[in-house]
Amino acid sequence: MIAACMYLQGNDEIFWPDYPAGEALYIHKLAVARPFAGLGLSAMMLDWAAQQAVHAGRQYLRLDCAPRAKLLTNYHDAGFSRVGGDIVVEGYSAARLQRSI
Repeated sequence: MIAACMYLQGNDEIFWPDYPAGEALYIHKLAVARPFAGLGLSAMMLDWAAQQAVHAGRQYLRLDCAPRAKLLTNYHDAGFSRVGGDIVVEGYSAARLQRSI
């Protein structure tokens, strides 16, 4: 069984079209399987992604997520801040967040 996963990419022109390329790494599809919830895996993966951003010479980690209060609180607790207003892409409303490295 896979405990957790995420996708880390070097650019995101879909959800972050108005931000310069090369200044951030972008996190997508971060998920933790229910049997592993509460073990801190998401925080460890976010910290690992921050290390990858440092090695890549990037200033930020960025992500988008559904604008749900609990989800936003979790990312805020991991050092992310909301950036700008929500964006709607193909009917999907997303909050954009970033963490300075």
